[in-house]
Amino acid sequence: MNLDFIVGASNISLFLSAEFDLSSATELEIKFVSPGGLVKFTRTQSAGEVSAPAVDSPVIPGVPTSPFSANMYALYVILADDFTEGGDGEWNVCLTYTDTVTTPPTVLIGTGTLSIGPDC
Repeated sequence: MNLDFIVGASNISLFLSAEFDLSSATELEIKFVSPGGLVKFTRTQSAGEVSAPAVDSPVIPGVPTSPFSANMYALYVILADDFTEGGDGEWNVCLTYTDTVTTPPTVLIGTGTLSIGPDC
């Protein structure tokens, strides 16, 4: 996954295709790591920041695999200060799915990059 945003962008939906059903998650977590690894922050489902919507995503311009099917993607709305400390460059993004109802618990992790450009 390669995505492009600018430093200071806000209220932009970030859709992360998981390619498997997230509806059984007891926790979804998205971890962002800046270029060089000095800045890290995490957004979670339990804090109300990340969701796995039960509806199909909209068609996303430039993403031929969209729309994503219901429960098959994570959604996070970017906040204005999310990328201001770490600056521009290639951020690592990690989506972690946890289901503690299963025995043993299921934990699945997917990774990608997010391109953050300088503010215009």
